[in-house]
Amino acid sequence: MPSTIEVETNSWFIVLVGSFNPAIFHPAWFNSHGVAQKGIADSAQIEVIHRNASIFRLGDIQINVEPERFQVQTENAPEIRLLDLVAKVFGDILPHTKIASFGINRAVHFRAAAPEKRNDLFRELAPLENWGDWGRRIADNQGKLPGGLGSVSMKEMLEDGDSSGHMWVRVEPSVILAGTSGIFMTYNRHFGMKNLAIEDGAAKAISKLKEEFAPALEMGDKVLDNFFRRTR
Repeated sequence: MPSTIEVETNSWFIVLVGSFNPAIFHPAWFNSHGVAQKGIADSAQIEVIHRNASIFRLGDIQINVEPERFQVQTENAPEIRLLDLVAKVFGDILPHTKIASFGINRAVHFRAAAPEKRNDLFRELAPLENWGDWGRRIADNQGKLPGGLGSVSMKEMLEDGDSSGHMWVRVEPSVILAGTSGIFMTYNRHFGMKNLAIEDGAAKAISKLKEEFAPALEMGDKVLDNFFRRTR
């Protein structure tokens, strides 16, 4: 089910953890292997290409590569493009690459219908009465600089025959939306692959990523939608 949340900023990420050679990942490499069109590769915004890190932008997809981490990110739907890129690179072009774990992530900033709605939600998540005299002081000081929840997170531990991991969600006040109604939420569905052999390379992780990409986003988006509805 598509998310119904109305966001002001939005990012999807896929993060792979394994063994990578950052220096080979260059916009021209993506073009020569049929991953990016020539026009997009030629106009790429390059921050650095180095043996320790490659950071650049192909159109609206940000790519960050370190020796043990490969991340792709976009702020624009359809987010399935991230899966397509990763599956092409490590499923078809570099299948020997070791990938031990991966994460499917989303981060959003949205506004509650009113500051009071955000305050009510945050008080439910972090009741001030549990904080004794300090909590009472926070409750009494609700002027221009109200205190209260700074950040709260929840984690569900998950395991199946192929992987062990978790769903982790964090909620906190938005630091980029003006006023006192902004909310930041992010989730991470993490998968650590089990019983990997050297010859497995990227195959098991990419197969699992393809299988779990849509369900992971649906799981996380249900949590986001719940909080969005509660702040209307």
